[in-house]
Amino acid sequence: MDLEKLKKLLLDYSRDPGRIIWGEVFQLFHLAKKFTQPLYDLDPAGDIIYDPARRLFIVRALEVHIHLKDYELVDAVLYQGRFRPKK
Repeated sequence: MDLEKLKKLLLDYSRDPGRIIWGEVFQLFHLAKKFTQPLYDLDPAGDIIYDPARRLFIVRALEVHIHLKDYELVDAVLYQGRFRPKK
């Protein structure tokens, strides 16, 4: 899986929020569960990782860690405008 594809898709969506890409983004996050590296850096600071022991994504922003299931993360990124990748 190409993590850059996920980042590019999310950045493109932020410029054109009318696109319907929920399924594609969900699939990319699901595939990202196989990686131990951060998925992408957050704007302005932090990153997102997957914790296989807890089976949750962890948004690490400063001293706050937010644990989310994959569908919760997709909704937060696409529909709530949170956890956007750094450009």
